[in-house]
Amino acid sequence: MAERVVKDKSGNIMTVLDPRTFSAKTLSSIQHAALRDDDILLYGYPRSGHHWLFEIVNMLVTSTADYVPFTLESGVLELQPDTSLRRLSSPRILTTHVQAHLLPRELQQRNVRTVHIIRDPKDVAVSWFHFYHAYPEDKYEGSWDDWLHLFISDKFMWGTWFDHIRSFEKMCESLDPSLLHIIFYEDLKKNTQEEVQKLARFLETDVSNDVMEEIVLKSAFSEMKSEKDKITEKWNGKPAQYRKGIVGDWLNMFTPYQKEIFHDIYRERMHGSRFQTRYDNP
Repeated sequence: MAERVVKDKSGNIMTVLDPRTFSAKTLSSIQHAALRDDDILLYGYPRSGHHWLFEIVNMLVTSTADYVPFTLESGVLELQPDTSLRRLSSPRILTTHVQAHLLPRELQQRNVRTVHIIRDPKDVAVSWFHFYHAYPEDKYEGSWDDWLHLFISDKFMWGTWFDHIRSFEKMCESLDPSLLHIIFYEDLKKNTQEEVQKLARFLETDVSNDVMEEIVLKSAFSEMKSEKDKITEKWNGKPAQYRKGIVGDWLNMFTPYQKEIFHDIYRERMHGSRFQTRYDNP
């Protein structure tokens, strides 16, 4: 994974993972990845619920309420070479955080089902702040205010949340809408059964009512965190990928001034977007 060093507004140093500095070989590997018609691609900005969604999709595809004994990293396009991806059995559940213009070119030619998960960018910022403060490979010492300035800047890893969403919208212009399903983190938390059933219909899975009920129960974040705690990587004794899994944690971090500034930027960057009003909640 490509890395680069950035400084926040107070001069604190942070090492970030950034696809914009991928080698030509890595970029070529992603864009020329060989896809299959029965692939499922989980797409979205980091810290948006991919590990959670990965488990749910796996249960639906296998028609069981069993958690998988591994993590999603085995199918991450930017982490695995195409030779490793080819060894995965079908149907493969692939994942990526890269912006849409870097996605595999065969996505436009194959019948790959894409599931795009979207989360409130304010909660994404908070989740990533705690994630990076716990990250043992990088001792970032910046404050929440330092972090927030980085998060909305072009220096941030993977590009900004806004750029990621807008690049996805551009891709949608040439993607078969029947092969795309958008799921919002907040809806999945609030109406888990309804959203899991929608996802099952999109994936055209054959799941009995009894198994579906069990999958919904197993989809609860607390249940999943407890189970995945057995195999997931730990930092300082805590699961690296599972923290709170709640909606609205940003209310515990944003000051009124930060909230005002963020929403001014949100309205400017999301003007004309189909998602403009989704998180415009002053």
